[in-house]
Amino acid sequence: QMHFHWGRTGRDDEGSEHYLEGKAYPLEAHFVHFNSKLGTSVGDVVGKGYSDALLVVGVFFDLSNMTELEPSALTELANTVAAASQKLNTYVDVAKEVNLCTIFDPAGYYHSYPGGLTTPTCNEAVTWVVMDAPKKITRATLEKIKAAPVPNQDTASTQSNDLWSLAVRKTPERRRHLQSLAAAATPAAAEQELIAKYGNFRPLQPKGSRTVVTNKPTAKACRYVPPDPPFMCGAFVPMYDAHFTYDRCDLHLGPDHWPATYCNDAQNSPIDVCGSTPTTLPALQTSNWCTPRKVWLKNNGHTIQMGLNTSFPVPVTKAGNLAYTVGRSANNSAPNWKLEQMHFHWGRVAHDDEGSEHYLEGKAYPLEAHFVHFNSDLGSSVGDVVGKGLSDALLVVGVLFSLDVTTDEPPAITELANFVQTASTKLNEYMPVPNSINLCSIFDGTGHYHTYPGGLTTPTCNEAVTWVVMDTPRKITRASLEKIKAAPVPVPSFIGPEGNHQDLWSLSVRAPRDHPRHMQALQAVAPSGSTGPLLIAKDGNFRPLQPRGDRPVYTSKAASKPCGNPEAPIFQCPMSCQTTQGAPCILPYRYKGEMLTTCTTRDNGGIPWCPTAVTSHGDFINGAWGVCDTGVCSVISSTEPDATVSPHEPHIEAHFTYDRCDEFMGPAAWGGSCSASQNSPIDVCGGVYTTALPALDVAELCTDRKIMLKNNGHTIQLGITTHPPTLQAGKIAQVVGRSASNATFKWELEQVHFHWGRTNRNNEGSEHYINGKAYPLEAHFVHFNTKYTSVGAAVGSGASDALLVVGVMFSLDVTTEEPSAITEIANLVADASVDLNVYKEFNRSLKLCSIFNGTGDYYSYAGGLTTPTCNEQVTWVNMDIPKRITIATLNKIKAAPIPYPSTTSSHHHDPLWTLLKPQHGRNMVSLSSGPSSSGPPLIADSGNFRPLVPKGNRTVYTTKKNAPACAASGAVHKPVFNCESGCQTVEEVACHFPFRYKGVVYDSCTAVDYDVMPWCATEVDSNGDFVHGKWGKCDTTRCAWTPIQRNVTIYTVGGKLCKFPCTYKGETMTTGCTSTGTIRPWCCTITDSAGNYVYSTDAGGQETGAGENWDFCDVDRTPTPDPSFITTGPSVTTMEHHWTYDRCDSIRGPAAWDANFCAGSENSPINICNATSTALPSLVGSGWCDVRTGKIKNNGHTIQVDFVQT
Repeated sequence: QMHFHWGRTGRDDEGSEHYLEGKAYPLEAHFVHFNSKLGTSVGDVVGKGYSDALLVVGVFFDLSNMTELEPSALTELANTVAAASQKLNTYVDVAKEVNLCTIFDPAGYYHSYPGGLTTPTCNEAVTWVVMDAPKKITRATLEKIKAAPVPNQDTASTQSNDLWSLAVRKTPERRRHLQSLAAAATPAAAEQELIAKYGNFRPLQPKGSRTVVTNKPTAKACRYVPPDPPFMCGAFVPMYDAHFTYDRCDLHLGPDHWPATYCNDAQNSPIDVCGSTPTTLPALQTSNWCTPRKVWLKNNGHTIQMGLNTSFPVPVTKAGNLAYTVGRSANNSAPNWKLEQMHFHWGRVAHDDEGSEHYLEGKAYPLEAHFVHFNSDLGSSVGDVVGKGLSDALLVVGVLFSLDVTTDEPPAITELANFVQTASTKLNEYMPVPNSINLCSIFDGTGHYHTYPGGLTTPTCNEAVTWVVMDTPRKITRASLEKIKAAPVPVPSFIGPEGNHQDLWSLSVRAPRDHPRHMQALQAVAPSGSTGPLLIAKDGNFRPLQPRGDRPVYTSKAASKPCGNPEAPIFQCPMSCQTTQGAPCILPYRYKGEMLTTCTTRDNGGIPWCPTAVTSHGDFINGAWGVCDTGVCSVISSTEPDATVSPHEPHIEAHFTYDRCDEFMGPAAWGGSCSASQNSPIDVCGGVYTTALPALDVAELCTDRKIMLKNNGHTIQLGITTHPPTLQAGKIAQVVGRSASNATFKWELEQVHFHWGRTNRNNEGSEHYINGKAYPLEAHFVHFNTKYTSVGAAVGSGASDALLVVGVMFSLDVTTEEPSAITEIANLVADASVDLNVYKEFNRSLKLCSIFNGTGDYYSYAGGLTTPTCNEQVTWVNMDIPKRITIATLNKIKAAPIPYPSTTSSHHHDPLWTLLKPQHGRNMVSLSSGPSSSGPPLIADSGNFRPLVPKGNRTVYTTKKNAPACAASGAVHKPVFNCESGCQTVEEVACHFPFRYKGVVYDSCTAVDYDVMPWCATEVDSNGDFVHGKWGKCDTTRCAWTPIQRNVTIYTVGGKLCKFPCTYKGETMTTGCTSTGTIRPWCCTITDSAGNYVYSTDAGGQETGAGENWDFCDVDRTPTPDPSFITTGPSVTTMEHHWTYDRCDSIRGPAAWDANFCAGSENSPINICNATSTALPSLVGSGWCDVRTGKIKNNGHTIQVDFVQT
């Protein structure tokens, strides 16, 4: 068979898989031969594993305007491509007989090397023959081949691979520019994608130590490594470079923020051409410039660009050894510089004193033309020679224009200016100028000039240019200048699925989302609107002057004016609101419960101020503010009396959260000492047994005491008011290294608080791990050294022996063998959570010694507080044996909400509730509430446990003999937080949304094909499709899902039968559970005669919880199904072609191809260069020139031709 490889739409500088001496071609044909001594077909010999299984001949094609040079066989094959693409992988007859030797003639020079297939599985079984002389192909024929689509799959065929959807659909993690998954669910729902969307050429592979041989007398050395063509991953970018603007006020894409790769180098352009050194420079000799010619014109959104009609001789400029003279070449040769294009630079509307990029002896001009030549000795185009990274790649001639009221302007400029509006009707599309022009009326090589080494004046600013700036400006009339400056930024002629929000038009019209400037909405300034089109001249299209540095500038003039200090054009950028010290104001923000969008005088003696930093939820941070610059800021004067002499939130106690997804206030962003080396918590393991640890002598812990509880938004805290318990622990602080004193300290208990995990996660919650194991709850008994008067005073002292904290773990137990104190505390959590951070005293008593009485083995180490500011002043005592707790008690504690501040308390307007309230869209339904309640956000939505911190070189001491060693790194289970969607499986694996399963797109969990429990995809292919076996049961406390209704008997966790149908708040459950209003699937257990949910209340009028008229469904108990009930789980037939040419596809793209073969050391293609000349055998063909019939098909990757054996 024979097949083709080509590049992306609009790209002629790519497509061939091999490069020939550094050059890529737009098309390459591969003739695939098998070794007939080894087998009967390609598949047969490759399957046998022979290294000499295949010989593949590669033939390049180069563009030509001459149809007579194109192989007749290629013309016929291209004419049949459309017909062959109607169905996937289905052969059709080639319309006419063909003669293959018009494409491959065994005569001629060739190169050969050992390689592999260029598609998976990349078997290294190929002897490659790459022909040296390219064949010719016309634009029309190339476009017919590149118009090959990825065919729609024949739904009636037996092919299991959905190659169409593989190529056409987007990669979810990149949110690429293809149609939405829903829109592309079937081939009929979306336009066919072209294979040329990504091209079908594999990136170059390392040549390594392989030898390339050739029968050419001489071969070029490998001067450089050709770069892989750029693929813009992550967002849609059309085939022009839209990622820069000329807007000086654009702090993201403006000239001061162009890519630093080259645009900050020392030899950039433009410069003020002045103080030039007179020297004998070569004359500029032009040929083919004065030939009247047809040209093309286009508007690329940055400028008006002229292209050449290649049916006319290409203009050539000879400049002797000019590149060598200015230092751009080490070769003292005289290359031929071929003209490729010319474009213009101009200034803003009504600014005639700006526009040219270069200044000439301190003066700017209103227009500058750039004639861009490439070194034809190095390559075939501007892109080709620049891509090779050579410093002598380009020569650009700059011609300045000055205004003149006469008509003494070059006729060529008149013709081009007259065509600007027509050329601007489409973005980046060449259109033929109707009249011929004579380029030498603008530049003919005569007159004095200046020259210097510089770079391109647009990103990426490659310093590969020998600049020639003509000394005498041409003339231009006001009328012609205004026609050029009236060039708009064209509206794209296509509408992409993401609204083309990164196309050049929208990039210019409005600012990026995070741009500090406030510009009009995109729709408000659309070219079709009343405001008219957006002009390139809005910002002009000239780059600011760059530093000349110590570069030489030479001139053919006898003398040149010395350099001065030319004034740069002034751009008035709207200033954002800032303080008098220049710090940006953060707007909007919340202060004392009020949302403000401007500066305010509140609480600051009438002086306007604004915040310079806010919390992740927009709340004011104490101390982070400044006085507003009223010259650029709006101010609202406060009518409230000044409460303070400066802005202050008196009740914000702790600007931190436990939310792993909060990049501002979550654990990873905690401040203070939270990144120091002796933080807590740790995995308490590898304990070193020592008798130096004392017995723990406690007093007053068994005293009955009144319960005083509060909910501070982070935890439930028990306060101690009378008979404070004390603890004596000998010299424990000295043992662990927290005290240098040999003294015995006494420690007083001030408070007890708790740490727990997220809702329905009982394998997390404790802050410490004990020997690699986490527990669902941990209590902290916080003691201070009685050298001080309180915890606050002890911490404030800065002493390392300030605190001792005892950690007690709790493990789940189905019995009621739990400490009486924990039962009492749990029963009062709801009442203690009515108000934020306010202790409530209860007329009940408890004995703390039921939780901790000082007995039993323990571990001890030197650590810190587990909340900011994480002061490393704690001697930790971690009890070895956990206490017991029932699930009912645990759930009462974990039902603790984040209280909203009471409007009657001193905490009115306290933004702590807003600060702590979890974001990121996670389920915030109270565990204890029934289906009728949404409830406040819970502390358990994020849990309140800090992640483990490194133990480092600290020693953990223990009273326990033979304590277990620490588990290997990575063996300790750590909770998973999914910050993107929050939805994950019960095994804590992130769900991937959206995903497509059997042609249906799912944005949430589903019970399709698995009625036992909702499930989600945990892995998708590069197109968003479910991958067989990659799924899991959804954690319904975090995931939305839609029940599947079937005739099935379902039980509740209490053993009752679910009643169907049951209508609740308008939703009728026919034969399945629902998650409406609660965190787990539930069903009715009692209904009225009409099938409605029956509300049940207790004596106090409150709706009863689970177990009365409703209960949670038992998802672990196998229901009694009808025959359609499915328990096997989702499954699809494995796709056959799980690979693409999309460089941006991290799962199926070239970088991810089969590692067993495609990462071998002798892969293909390579850059054919530095070949060793040797006597190679002649290629003797038979049957090639026979006229034959053929069959052609489109397999979704390429066009493949098979030939009838005759």
